[in-house]
Amino acid sequence: MGTLREFRIAFSGLKLGQHEYKLSVGEAFFEKYHNLEIDHGAVDVNLVMTKKERMLIFDFHLKGWVELICDRCLGKYKHYIEDEEKMFVKRQNGIYEMVEEAEDVLIIPDDWSDFDVGHYVYEYIAVLLPMKRVHANDEKGNPLCDPKMLEILNKVKVTDEDEKEGEKKESDENIDPRWEALRKLKNNQ
Repeated sequence: MGTLREFRIAFSGLKLGQHEYKLSVGEAFFEKYHNLEIDHGAVDVNLVMTKKERMLIFDFHLKGWVELICDRCLGKYKHYIEDEEKMFVKRQNGIYEMVEEAEDVLIIPDDWSDFDVGHYVYEYIAVLLPMKRVHANDEKGNPLCDPKMLEILNKVKVTDEDEKEGEKKESDENIDPRWEALRKLKNNQ
């Protein structure tokens, strides 16, 4: 996988203090990280990196939208996201690869001159995706899903009573005769 240059933050040679970056997540980003099931979207990432003597502090502010597929009608819809995250990156002598100390604390070799934040932006977006992906409702509480698909779904909709009745028929058909004898004993008591 290639890298997206704008997500590679060069910190070597920068003065101590805060440095601001404006990053854009778009088509190329979603092509690289295709595991999200997102093809389209536009997320602006405002990144403030605070450089200290032996540490980098990254403050992320993500805001935008991603296109998801509705679980109910299989239509595409825009899901708006916004989040703020913080990550600490310590620089340390004597290590040769990145080490994750905690969820938001990383340790990198002291000789690194830049840091790629693309994967972490990907993780932050992935966490913001809902488990149940469905269109929103209108002012009256009706779903904004494809009406043709909703009509088809309503035709094949199974109610709780239908489900219980089906389970009862299935359990009556598949019962072992020895258990049936025990059930009769239980019911006579």
